[in-house]
Amino acid sequence: MATLNLRISDFDNSVLESLADSTGRSKTSLVIEAIRNLNIELNEESGVTRLSSFSSIFKARNGPPSS
Repeated sequence: MATLNLRISDFDNSVLESLADSTGRSKTSLVIEAIRNLNIELNEESGVTRLSSFSSIFKARNGPPSS
């Protein structure tokens, strides 16, 4: 898994920490969900769905295939 270092404002960090505390989720999972949701929104706005995008989103939401 790749690592991403983010620089965010103190305010955004406080919001992220508050969300993590109130939801019981990790900050990482919240950021990943936000990235995926933005990707979905942008693809819907463009009116174009690419198979590769759909496949990536499907895998991300459903996890790896089970054996």
